[in-house]
Amino acid sequence: MINLTDIVCKLAWPDLVGILGVVISVYYYARVQWHREFAKRMAYSMGNFVGSLMIIYSLMYDWNIAAFMCNIVWGLISLYGVYRCFKYSWFERKAREQVRGG
Repeated sequence: MINLTDIVCKLAWPDLVGILGVVISVYYYARVQWHREFAKRMAYSMGNFVGSLMIIYSLMYDWNIAAFMCNIVWGLISLYGVYRCFKYSWFERKAREQVRGG
């Protein structure tokens, strides 16, 4: 029989960081499935980016090229989402200033 306590006690820090990264990434992905508007928020892209970095960190200790490549792409897409959020908020702020200031 598998003893969960033994498994958890044998995990190294990189394993724990990677597991937390998976939890973060899956959580933010699930949030998008529940509420599509959430994808337009900075928290979505940043959460996915941080999650991918945490997984990449864990891969430095237990290498897997396929998982590494997947998380590099996931992180780059998330950074693009961060850029879009900044761009959208900047244009939105400028539009409000024009309405107020004339």
